[in-house]
Amino acid sequence: RCFTDGCVSMDGTPLPLLLWDVYGIAAITIYVICTMLVIFGIFNLIAAIFVENTLENSKLDEDRRQHLRSHKYNLCAMKLQKLMTRICYSELDTDGNLKPKKPVIPPAGGILTSFYAEGGQMDL
Repeated sequence: RCFTDGCVSMDGTPLPLLLWDVYGIAAITIYVICTMLVIFGIFNLIAAIFVENTLENSKLDEDRRQHLRSHKYNLCAMKLQKLMTRICYSELDTDGNLKPKKPVIPPAGGILTSFYAEGGQMDL
């Protein structure tokens, strides 16, 4: 009761004074030490909960930012890929505008067929 609601007897006399009169300085020293431990312990617990919640929210916020950053990176990469595809498969007309190229169909058999037809030898 002394840690939460005033440390007084039934008639209103402060208990630390009664302890001083009966037991001397040792009782008051123990009372002060116990009171300090309880007060600092509660404050330490409150501070630890506050710091833990702050760190947890910070981690969640960092995860959300990382997800958004990754999404923006993927979106930018897709746009760049579309742009490069459009540039690579286009040609300039006489006015300087891009127009789609006609698809080039490789000869039947492709490059590897001609390589093996020549005996599979490469000059280095």
